[in-house]
Amino acid sequence: MNGRQPLHLDISSTSSYFQSSSHSSSSQSSPTTASTELSLFSVLCFYDFESDDPAHLSFRKNEILDIFQQEDTGWWAAMRRGGTTLGWIPMAFVKELSEEMTDKLLRVKEEIRVYEYEAEQLYEQPVARYNGLYEPPEPSPPITDTAAAASYSSTPPLKQNGYTRPVRPLPLAGPPPVSTTRELFSSSPHSAGIPPSPITPMPHPPPIFGSYDKPTPPTPRFDEDYGSPASNLYASPSSRAIRREPLRLDPRDTPPTFNGPVSLTGSIRGRSNKVLQLTGEDDAAGQHRAGSVAWNQLASYSDKLQTDGDTIRYATLHDLVVRLTHDSMAKDPIRLAAEKTFQDIFLTTFRTFTTADVLFAVLVQRFELTPPSDLDQEALSTWIEKVQLPIQSRILAVFQTWLEEHRLLEEEPHIASKLTVFLKDQRVQKLIPLAKFIIGTIERLTFANPNDFIANNSPKVKRKKSKSHKGDLLKLDPPDLAEQLSVFEHKLYSKITPQELLAHPKFKPGSSPATNLTNFCATYDQLAFWVKTSVLNEEQLGRRSNAVDFWIKVAEKCKNLNNFASMSSIINALSSSDITRLHLTWAHINRKSPLDALLKFNDPSNKWAGYRGLIADVPAGSQCVPFIGMYLTDIVHIADSFKDSEEQGICYLQRQRWFEVITNVLKFQNKSYAFAEGSTQTLIKKELNMATYKDSKWFYARSQEVQHSELANADIRKGLEAAGF
Repeated sequence: MNGRQPLHLDISSTSSYFQSSSHSSSSQSSPTTASTELSLFSVLCFYDFESDDPAHLSFRKNEILDIFQQEDTGWWAAMRRGGTTLGWIPMAFVKELSEEMTDKLLRVKEEIRVYEYEAEQLYEQPVARYNGLYEPPEPSPPITDTAAAASYSSTPPLKQNGYTRPVRPLPLAGPPPVSTTRELFSSSPHSAGIPPSPITPMPHPPPIFGSYDKPTPPTPRFDEDYGSPASNLYASPSSRAIRREPLRLDPRDTPPTFNGPVSLTGSIRGRSNKVLQLTGEDDAAGQHRAGSVAWNQLASYSDKLQTDGDTIRYATLHDLVVRLTHDSMAKDPIRLAAEKTFQDIFLTTFRTFTTADVLFAVLVQRFELTPPSDLDQEALSTWIEKVQLPIQSRILAVFQTWLEEHRLLEEEPHIASKLTVFLKDQRVQKLIPLAKFIIGTIERLTFANPNDFIANNSPKVKRKKSKSHKGDLLKLDPPDLAEQLSVFEHKLYSKITPQELLAHPKFKPGSSPATNLTNFCATYDQLAFWVKTSVLNEEQLGRRSNAVDFWIKVAEKCKNLNNFASMSSIINALSSSDITRLHLTWAHINRKSPLDALLKFNDPSNKWAGYRGLIADVPAGSQCVPFIGMYLTDIVHIADSFKDSEEQGICYLQRQRWFEVITNVLKFQNKSYAFAEGSTQTLIKKELNMATYKDSKWFYARSQEVQHSELANADIRKGLEAAGF
């Protein structure tokens, strides 16, 4: 390691071959193009990577690198486009790109490439019919073992990112001067060839605490033995057994049984191999195997479980509950964060594939786990300590999280009474304190003041006395109106729940109306109507143009306050045909340039790239009211792109994507604006309420009337000028 040097590519040694091997482009192909053509493929960097090792290539998020060699250890040889240094990078920090995607990302700004890539992946998923939120299905005849084996005998391989990546470079046309990539680069007089593959441990991407703002790339495996059979949660899809069991989702069905023998031998062997790779010492791996007693071999999963690395794609309810309640004894903060994220995804989205009553029954049955019948007294004591108590403690922790963070009392109040009875029946001495604590939580939340759970407000800023406007919009102060709009909108935004987003009527026809979400979305239209009404009702040309300028100032201030909902509504109204057809009015407007700058954030093309880049710059914990129209579109598209099936089970990947979107929608709810409410709030409520009585026909007719008036006045002015006045 100490003697390694970074590889410096001698451009002259490679360019001579390309110049001689091409008759038509000998004077046009550059050395950079030549080296790029030798690469296997390109990758997009999802994380920053810093290393002091001279054999490594450090990079920043959003960079695009070319890959020239791959090692089974997960280290790839890469080089920047236009660069001359080749170094090793960890594959877990990057995503492979197709040629088309590479060209597309090179044409966008570097700082938004990751967001552009994620948007492309979201919108390019295959469209499929969405089944809606969970409803108990009609009972169906059980699938026999023979039928199950025939139906679920194989699973087609999945393509990565929608294309099959090349494994090695295509042969060059004509006789190359060297036979391999390693020989090509080692032929440079200024380089020592590709340095040997690193033996240092494979680094992991940084953890994402509290949210799923972007997908986590899979961590490469250390060797082909690292893995486990189908009983392991992290088994590869290829290791799944042929026989599958039918999916049980009907509440009338018996909850899945969690008793019986289990095996994680492959998982222990895989973890021991990982210890060997990390430490390089056989003794450490041997000690790990000796410490992996059979009582840790708990996680028993069905054959329907499909995973991609550590990511679950499809699973049964049984699999998800086992994963939810399995105590891995992990102390690594990255691992703990991943387990907390899984818990949040499950508790946020479980209502889309089962009911609260079924989940409660399954958790209670899991809590009452019974030991294998062939244990002696000493083994039974160890089983209780190593298996039963950790699982029971984990289940109680799940109930606590369900209560505190996932609205159990608000969404399923009848479960609280069942849970109280269940907790009072506990007789295990080690669990009684936690059970009493959860009962206290139920009582505290039941009798709490609802105002205690409103967004955590900062101390209110004392406002200056507003100017007397007497209903005249143009006498208002634009910053004052923007601040009061932000306070008003955030109150509505802070009440939206995850279940309202998942049950959005756009993709769940017939569902009960989501009151909070409906009120917030209705404000968007009402504000747009108010803007158009205030412009069209002005009879004088000067006041009409001043009204447009006034609203542009309000939109600019809303942007500065991160109130993107009001900003989007205002600029959407000003760019509507009802206003843009008033050409004479626009000829007298002074703030066209600021409006043009704002319009790019309201452009839905390129997957809302302008708005995604804007909101990505808002720090976590800031005061913000997002424009959620884009996110509702994402939720609908995810519903169309993934679906559950009897053959594959519950599509957990769909729930994970939904959770990512919902987290981004609601992450600003806990920080409200620190502006004291003023008299302008009364005007806002009055005008928004009056706007509901106007429809598109009224705006069209009024716009036509104002337009004809402007044309008539223009003709009169021309006539007077021609007469010499």
